[in-house]
Amino acid sequence: LIPGGGNIVSGNTFSGNGVGVEIEGSENNITGNTIRSNTSSGVILAANYGSHQKNSVSNNTIAGNGEYGIWVATDALYVNDHNSITGNMLSDNGGTGGFSAIYVSGSSTKNMIANNNITDTAGTGFAIELADIATGNTLTGNIYSGTGSSRISDWATSSTRYLQNERLTIDTSMIGNVAHTIFS
Repeated sequence: LIPGGGNIVSGNTFSGNGVGVEIEGSENNITGNTIRSNTSSGVILAANYGSHQKNSVSNNTIAGNGEYGIWVATDALYVNDHNSITGNMLSDNGGTGGFSAIYVSGSSTKNMIANNNITDTAGTGFAIELADIATGNTLTGNIYSGTGSSRISDWATSSTRYLQNERLTIDTSMIGNVAHTIFS
């Protein structure tokens, strides 16, 4: 657990732990790390003890973790917003289970998820999963492929902003057919 704000975590390998990297704070930068083979999630941006914002997770290799590759987490009282998840290589996170490569939960708002490369050859989770009250998030330029990483699950569809590639792969089976315009 890395508490507080303004930390830079760069050039490290996190492997064989419960969680690879867990941040509890604002304005932290997790960049250029290898985060693999942890039993839980690779990266958790947590908001368990207060609202947090403006964290950056960029240019990391996140692979083979037991649960989510990146989890933007909140509890009932706090928000986790204005975070940036960009340029990461995520592969085979969640094992054969239903964990997604990137999961934005609870009241996580106004986060940018861009230019990530997501592959999954075994799992049944989604490339990107957004909870119903995770509103105002933006997805752009992400590339995904494989068994579990070929779709987006978005319960907050009316407020998520997409570009063309993300709109074509959204899973609307749970909410019906939804039409989107650019950045709608």
